[in-house]
Amino acid sequence: MLLWLLAAAGPAAGQQEPLRAVLLEPLEPGVAERIAGQTADLPWRIEPMADAGGSDELGRARRAATRSGARVVLLVSAPAGDGTISLSIYERGARELVRREFPLQGGHEGKARSAQREAIALSVRANLQAIALDVRTGESHEGSSGTDSGTDSGTDSGTDSGTDPEWGSGSAIDIGALLALGWQGALDGESEPLQHGPWLAAALVLDGIEIDLRGRFGLDTDAQGGGAELRLSRHVALLGVGVPLVLNEGIWLRPGLAGGLTHLRRTTATADPDLVSTAGSTHTGLLLEGSLAARFALSTGAAGTFGLSLVIAGQWTPTRTRLQIQRPEGHQELPLWRLMPAAGLALFLASE
Repeated sequence: MLLWLLAAAGPAAGQQEPLRAVLLEPLEPGVAERIAGQTADLPWRIEPMADAGGSDELGRARRAATRSGARVVLLVSAPAGDGTISLSIYERGARELVRREFPLQGGHEGKARSAQREAIALSVRANLQAIALDVRTGESHEGSSGTDSGTDSGTDSGTDSGTDPEWGSGSAIDIGALLALGWQGALDGESEPLQHGPWLAAALVLDGIEIDLRGRFGLDTDAQGGGAELRLSRHVALLGVGVPLVLNEGIWLRPGLAGGLTHLRRTTATADPDLVSTAGSTHTGLLLEGSLAARFALSTGAAGTFGLSLVIAGQWTPTRTRLQIQRPEGHQELPLWRLMPAAGLALFLASE
């Protein structure tokens, strides 16, 4: 009985989630069906996805991989003037496209088109098998027999576009950029209701890692100090790093760490003749921040991805900031929190 239970549980325990690939649309008739037929037994789930457009294939593939979270992006071109169709395959995180061309042999007859599409599907199958095994495929390109049913799985009617795969933009590093503009607030224990103001972020994305510079211009807020009306404003400038993680198509989570400076300015206004506090003061110190941003893509085009970002953060100052009000009987202190919760909402534009 124990052996039977182990045998029954074995296949289930060995099952794994299929790998994900996206096939950019629109496509020539028959291409998607042939690819689906040739890859049905592979550990892959191939999903259709609308192509955002643009002349740069590598950029289009990277944007599609970022939006979908898929490991592989498949691009099949429209037929050229001579009927040739190209297949480009992008593996997420790669610095190049693998690209092959499939000429239409034997004229524009139905059998020639069918053989061409079958060869494309066979090439997709071979590449996905190789990627699943983390090895590069070595396809042979001996030419198509021009028949629908006589195509050997080991042959391919396509021709290489060069000795090596195309390098797309030729860049050795995947480079992108991100701009964000929004509003952020933070609780400091004294401001009513909270420190807040507009904030701006600019990030350079290198191989999926964001290096950003951002700042918040704090507006004046009230802090009541026992007869004295205090006005507080806090400005923040931070340099940080983060890694966007794809949750689903068009949804990312971006944890990050940052450090920089905070500048606090206090002004005092009162009609109390016994209050002898100075009119104002400033304090500049270090600020560390840990944050988590949720990003939602609203639209994608040739310029990049436009979306909405919701950020929650914890801000910590190594030194305690104390506001003092001097009275004849002594000092009154208003200590600000060293650990401050913060949140923000912003619009962003990301390009690759």
